[in-house]
Amino acid sequence: MALSRQPWRWNKVTDSFDGTTPDGNVTATTFTAGASNTDGAVTTLVTSLAHDVQYIKLWFGGCNANGGDGQVAADLLVDPAGGSSWTALINDLAVGFSVLPSSAGGGMGLSYEFGLWIPSGSNIGIRAKTAHTSDILSCRCVYYLYGEPSDPELAPWYGTAVETLGISDSRGTAVTPGGSGTMGSWTSIGSTTSQRYGQIQFGINGTDNAAAGAASHWQVGYGSNRVPGTPTIHKTVSTNEAGGTTGGGPMPVDIPAGTQMQLRASSSGASPEVHYGVIYGVY
Repeated sequence: MALSRQPWRWNKVTDSFDGTTPDGNVTATTFTAGASNTDGAVTTLVTSLAHDVQYIKLWFGGCNANGGDGQVAADLLVDPAGGSSWTALINDLAVGFSVLPSSAGGGMGLSYEFGLWIPSGSNIGIRAKTAHTSDILSCRCVYYLYGEPSDPELAPWYGTAVETLGISDSRGTAVTPGGSGTMGSWTSIGSTTSQRYGQIQFGINGTDNAAAGAASHWQVGYGSNRVPGTPTIHKTVSTNEAGGTTGGGPMPVDIPAGTQMQLRASSSGASPEVHYGVIYGVY
């Protein structure tokens, strides 16, 4: 059977594991989340990026505080000149309550994917803050940076900037899921969009310092309707305040400026706990 269209590929990729020895705990790059909602130090992920990037995948784990409030927000930083004059490419990624994987578990706790341009020669860094009263030292980041598509006309759309909606300090916006698998009400996240979005992602920080261990399902919408073509995200937070998400990937959209974005969720528990949602719009 003939291919439905001309095939293409990414010609370049830079990732966390180039030249490293395998480790069961996915050591990758460790960074510190600063306590009491104060940014920690910048940790460099990539020095002198070797190629232009149009698509990024980020995995996070280990940003949790067993018995504590592990809300964490991380900034992805760039310096196109290859120095340390950092600017935020993505502000306040919700990466809290993320499990540190063991050799048996594999993978990472939370994942994000963005169609975003980063120029060759850039330095890329990460910094984070937490609502916890002590620094969280065990945060880890894995990255995959794809670029130079063989046929740019066939490659996925990408933007150059991201708008973050609904963040406050290290938290997102409070959303109460519906109980026992029933979808709750749509909750408005942040102010209206200031740009026309071509792609979105959303993140969910966990509950509090005494999580009940329920799973939840999340959807993104506006006008009290789900955004067409966007998936449901599965979220877990265990009783030791660590968990992860399943599903998502890039979410292509066409959302005009001035739109009020929303999230809603359902919980496996009969008495759902409040979670904290954030939305990221690529433009």
